[in-house]
Amino acid sequence: MASIGLCARVLLAVWMAALIRPISAEAVPRQPAAQPITGTAVERRALEAAVRLLPTPLSDAIIVIDPEGVPDSAAVRQLDAFIVLEADGTLRPRIYINRESLILRAAERSDFYRKVLAAVIVHEATHLRGGSEQAARNAESQFFTGLIAQGLVPAEEGLGYLALLRRRATAGNPVQR
Repeated sequence: MASIGLCARVLLAVWMAALIRPISAEAVPRQPAAQPITGTAVERRALEAAVRLLPTPLSDAIIVIDPEGVPDSAAVRQLDAFIVLEADGTLRPRIYINRESLILRAAERSDFYRKVLAAVIVHEATHLRGGSEQAARNAESQFFTGLIAQGLVPAEEGLGYLALLRRRATAGNPVQR
């Protein structure tokens, strides 16, 4: 099935993203949080649909960022989403979404990937609330399991995503938050 192949490639990108996050504050310019969600109209629609799936309201801004606009564009290109650690050790209260992310692009036209995007947001929001990488992975997995249990995600695709999350966790990730 072609969608399973695309799913595997996108989920591999999610796994790769976990190896690098968070990045330093110098890599991402500050942006005012005038809007809770930024991006093009199409990006905002995908993100708003993902946010509507969240179990609790999101209080942090979601900023779609173009990797070309940051000093470390190569690092940002490898991520789907990330948070920023300030020089003083605090976390900037924003979730950054890579405009070039395969998950974001797929979420613009796929209900399944809007749900994957929501799970990625749950992961990053857990970090913003002080959660470790393990806590963020658990929150992401529990959220997605709930979507499957509610019948909102087809079991085959959903279980494939959860299997990828488990493989990513067992592969290890040296980055701790």
